[in-house]
Amino acid sequence: MLRCTPSLLCIMLALAAGAQAARVNLRGLSMANDEELVVGFPRPPHDQHALMARWLVHQTSWGVLSTLDRDTGEPMGGVLSHSDGSRHDASGRLFFYMSPMDELTQNIVAHANCTFTVSEDQIHTSTDPTTSTSSSSLPAYRPCAGLDPEEPPCARATLLGHLAPVPPAEQPRAQQALFARHPRMADWPADHHFTFYELHVSSLHLLSWYGGMALVEGADYYAARPEGQPQLMR
Repeated sequence: MLRCTPSLLCIMLALAAGAQAARVNLRGLSMANDEELVVGFPRPPHDQHALMARWLVHQTSWGVLSTLDRDTGEPMGGVLSHSDGSRHDASGRLFFYMSPMDELTQNIVAHANCTFTVSEDQIHTSTDPTTSTSSSSLPAYRPCAGLDPEEPPCARATLLGHLAPVPPAEQPRAQQALFARHPRMADWPADHHFTFYELHVSSLHLLSWYGGMALVEGADYYAARPEGQPQLMR
């Protein structure tokens, strides 16, 4: 602790130090609140399978892409960021930003068919998936109300289809969707030759409740629309 005789200078220094500490505390509180509050659509009922899949795709920001190794044909998976639009725009179209230096991209060039899996466990909400209702008693940042990611009420979807480069006319839309959710992508190195890709969904497997997987056709997936207005979710 600093010791000094009472003087105008000491008083001014003490006030300045207190103000700086207050600014730091307020800044930290503001950042914590901003990180906790995320705009999202309300969670749909678990038995609305196509809508639940659309909700999962929109609310998540990454998943696991599974491909076949271009040389051995062995299955290979990897984490990949995705977006179907900004927080207020749920298009259902799965866009990716991929480099030819990535072995997943090399596999896709050889075998375009793939799967992409997303899990509700990465979504930070205060909704209890066993009741599909919001609960203020659930702590923030506790996905799936504390369930294990493998338990059926913690929804997950595996989308099947083929991955293809986005045509030039559609690239501005893909860029807007991805950079809105993943702003750091805009600064990724140009010499890695990143390209926009889209997964064209032919069907999907969804588990959102007890009783086994639900099979959803791609046409039904694209036809579903998230209901309600975007809201702040913890």
